[in-house]
Amino acid sequence: MDTVYAIVCHDMPSTMWYHYGATQARRLEGELDVKLSAFNKLCAGYEAAGREGMHAGAEHLSTTKATEIEALLTRLSDINDDMGSQLGGTHDSRSHLLARHRDILQVTKA
Repeated sequence: MDTVYAIVCHDMPSTMWYHYGATQARRLEGELDVKLSAFNKLCAGYEAAGREGMHAGAEHLSTTKATEIEALLTRLSDINDDMGSQLGGTHDSRSHLLARHRDILQVTKA
């Protein structure tokens, strides 16, 4: 988990913390959207060039981008889990928002 995120959340009341977590989740989802789109374009370019057209730097770049995406997915999963623990089983608008963030995470992982 992001150290700054953990420090900020530790000192917040639970409702305020939950909204901060939701904001962070939306930011990560947007960042994932951009990175996944760029990664798809990168992979499509590799497919068009063929395996022979790839050079070592290009393969390293794709591996690096995949690692960045995996790290973002892990952070988003951690935030979702933290938000869920703050809810403590309540069923209100926050639980629906959390379900939406979890759905987005599952779709993105697929």
